[in-house]
Formats: sequence, structure tokens, C-alpha cells
Amino acid sequence: MPCLPQSGGCEKPFTDAFAEYLNRTEGTRYVHRECLDVADRQNAQPEALYIDSERSLQLVIERKSISWPVDYAHRHSNDHFVSDVFAEEMKSLPLDDL
Repeated sequence: MPCLPQSGGCEKPFTDAFAEYLNRTEGTRYVHRECLDVADRQNAQPEALYIDSERSLQLVIERKSISWPVDYAHRHSNDHFVSDVFAEEMKSLPLDDL
């Protein structure tokens, strides 16, 4: 289900964009240091730690995804399930029969 937000792994590809924006607009030099939520799965942690070693700054990023309505992700996954079943059933049909 690649069109819905995924979680559970390092979210550096998503948090990098925000750090790059700050670097560009604020003149900082944040560099990714660690995926905090991956490093410590026993305790709730923000996603990422960035360090600007020239200015002795730290930046911690928490990323959230919001779905509306509340059951959107579940309904959307059902759409994918039905579509996959339908595509599998039609795979052996010749194009002329479609």
C-alpha cells in the first residue's frame, strides 16, 4: 500500500526535507545524526536527531500523518485488496475478451 504513509523504520527521507529547508532559509548546517525511534524502540521517541556542529545546535523532528475521515486508511487498504483480487482474476484473460 505505497500510497499511504508507512511507519516503523527510519523516516530520514521525510525529515531530511525539513532540515534542508531550515538550512537554506536559516543559514544552519543541520546534518542527520540518528533515527531516534529506531534506536530506542522501548520508549516513545521523536523520529530524527539533526546536529549543527558549527553552532552547537540540535534539532529533533517528530513527524505525524493525519488521515480523515478516521477510517480512511482502512477503507483505502480495502480498495487495494479488491483491486488486486480483480487484477489477478483478469490476468489470464486475452485482451480481446476484455
